[in-house]
Amino acid sequence: MLKLKKLYSLINRNATMKLVNEKHTDVYFCGTVKDIPDQYDLWKVVDLFELNSYEYEIMITEK
Repeated sequence: MLKLKKLYSLINRNATMKLVNEKHTDVYFCGTVKDIPDQYDLWKVVDLFELNSYEYEIMITEK
């Protein structure tokens, strides 16, 4: 499974990203890619939604 930090080089660092859990009930982070806390680097990506060119919602689960 893909780790969150692997996506950083694929997505513009100024893009807005929202990190949510699998049920979309918790938002872990909302902001630009360059500001994502290091604590989420090794979390697994479950799904990725592109809302527009510079806005993404990524469903993640803990290590």
